[in-house]
Amino acid sequence: MARYILISAVVGQPANGTYTKWPRGSTIADTAGNALPGDLIWPALCNAPSPVNMRPLDSAGAAQMGMPIMTKAELAVSSIGGACGENAGI
Repeated sequence: MARYILISAVVGQPANGTYTKWPRGSTIADTAGNALPGDLIWPALCNAPSPVNMRPLDSAGAAQMGMPIMTKAELAVSSIGGACGENAGI
């Protein structure tokens, strides 16, 4: 199981999806079997997670990224503010 949360917006096209801007706070799973309700399933993004805009939510993601699991407190702090242009629509 590998799940991540976006800490900054990501633009792209998940498998069988449309090209879209996914906002900060979106949760991403590698497979449908690992996804929780509301997760976006995006295997390609999970196979090459970026520490610039993602943080792991489980031990598999943490092992893949070599980073600790993001806690709720850290998520709350990372939700303040935003990157330049993050709120701009596509």
